[in-house]
Amino acid sequence: MLSTYTQIPISFTGVIALVLSLALALGLARDGLTRAYYVGLLVLHLIGTVIFYALTIRSPADAHVYYAKSEWVRDFDVGTQFISFLLGWVREFTDLTMLDAFLVFQIPGLLGIIFLHRTAVRFAAEQFDTRVVLLAVILMMPGLHLWTSSIGKDSLAIFAFGLIAMAMVQKEIHLGLLAAGLIVYFCVRPHIAFELALAMSLAFLPIFGYATKRTQFVGIGTAILFLAMLPFIFLFVGIDGNGSEGVQNYVENRQNRAFRGGSSFSLGALNPVERILTVMFRPLFFDASGVLGLVASIENLFLITVFAYLAWNTGVILRLMSRSAMLRFNVFFVLIFMAVFSQTTGNLGLALRQKMMLIPALFLILTAVIAYHNRRRQDRRAALKSSLDPIEQL
Repeated sequence: MLSTYTQIPISFTGVIALVLSLALALGLARDGLTRAYYVGLLVLHLIGTVIFYALTIRSPADAHVYYAKSEWVRDFDVGTQFISFLLGWVREFTDLTMLDAFLVFQIPGLLGIIFLHRTAVRFAAEQFDTRVVLLAVILMMPGLHLWTSSIGKDSLAIFAFGLIAMAMVQKEIHLGLLAAGLIVYFCVRPHIAFELALAMSLAFLPIFGYATKRTQFVGIGTAILFLAMLPFIFLFVGIDGNGSEGVQNYVENRQNRAFRGGSSFSLGALNPVERILTVMFRPLFFDASGVLGLVASIENLFLITVFAYLAWNTGVILRLMSRSAMLRFNVFFVLIFMAVFSQTTGNLGLALRQKMMLIPALFLILTAVIAYHNRRRQDRRAALKSSLDPIEQL
């Protein structure tokens, strides 16, 4: 089996991955317009794949480590080793080049983005009897396609979240899809699966709003899962001891150390609000460098706009949360993620990549808010038309 970078860039495996990607984009669409949109997403995703591959082969990157280790890693483990474990099994049966590996890994990333679109469409239609067409632009963010199209955890993470979202948008939570999504997320990022379980336990128990019996059952199950995962997560992230003192020491250590690299900063020098603003919205033009920095700044400006719009609609979100367990889950996940993320991430490059895990939840929250306003506008137009009909008949 060939295993060096001197191979031709793409082999039969890569071609199969391309064909499969196109088949999925066409097969998951329900009409011609959606089919064209999914093909557009595929094109963006493949552009992201090629760009990331070109950047990777010219500089040190995690993808090199995953690819090299996949030649000998055959033992299952979660986190970083899971990526090499998957690649290793593919390389058992194929002559996988580096580009082939990128093309294989972009498939779950593409599926995750498509699942999010399908979820948003169904969510708006069933909860609000309306459509949110313009929101589809969010799923065309360059950063979203760049990070989820490479060898690594991000493509599998968004795929897992897509499965979870699809499970929740059903009339009754689909337990199989939900379990699959949690398992995949646990394999790539156990600590985020831990946060997802906490968000579900808060959202699905009838504490903050209406919940069906199955939803309550899932809430109890995820609460138990959350408690069961606690010792493992502490061990995984390197927290000494299971008490609050161990957590506090871990957070303080993360805040007082600066990571290596030009985009590192000390969290200990910032207050909690500054930490959130830094990891969520920087770089922002004044501290960006190069073309990628400019693109990241544009995306961060867009994120600022989204957060400002959601903050303006806080009252709407709170009202809708009492009716929708799915919306509660996404809101709680965003709050939990931001709280942990802002206290433990001291590198802008890392923050730029990892905050993409927040985009799917933000997208679905935004879907609910805009769908609510669309429904109200439609109701006002219908009421106005009804009031004018008797006059027109005179």
